[in-house]
Amino acid sequence: MVINFLHRKGIHHFKTHIQGSYGVLNYPALKFDYARLGIALYGVLSSPKDRIISNTKLKPVLSLKARIACVKRLHKGEALGYGLIYKAGKEMQIAAVAVGYADGIPRELSNKGFALINGQKAAIVGRVCMDQLMVDVTDIKGVSCGDEAIFIGKSGNSEIMAADLTDSINTISNEILSQLGSRLGRVSIKNNSRR
Repeated sequence: MVINFLHRKGIHHFKTHIQGSYGVLNYPALKFDYARLGIALYGVLSSPKDRIISNTKLKPVLSLKARIACVKRLHKGEALGYGLIYKAGKEMQIAAVAVGYADGIPRELSNKGFALINGQKAAIVGRVCMDQLMVDVTDIKGVSCGDEAIFIGKSGNSEIMAADLTDSINTISNEILSQLGSRLGRVSIKNNSRR
């Protein structure tokens, strides 16, 4: 090991670091001076398939929410979005949400992703635009301008984890979370509950 080699050469006054989030969570017996925690600071793992051996219970510390700018009727046969790639097969209610790829929503979620509105899934329809995206709210009652659309977080009994966004677009939570743009407003909430 390099550390032992350096010690044998008389080099002793240095700090050691080798572990990131997964190293700390899977190899707690290793003893080094520093650890570089990354994704674990968000309280999530990189992928829903990832496992850790420690008994640490990660708790997500981030939500991503945006407001609905307007709700409009889309008639059967009409199309929407850049390139008109989404065509309505029936009468629909569409909500425009004020968030887009400039805020960190991957364009790859076009026609694949979803948001939670009033505790229900609303599919992203059409292309994710720079400043907005559209979701299908046809089957969600009472949706109106100003309502929250949740892309990461909880709504009612439903939840979207950062890792839930990754499978359909072949990426990891780290990429999703590191791309959240500076245009997004930040709200810190102090939680005094101990669980």
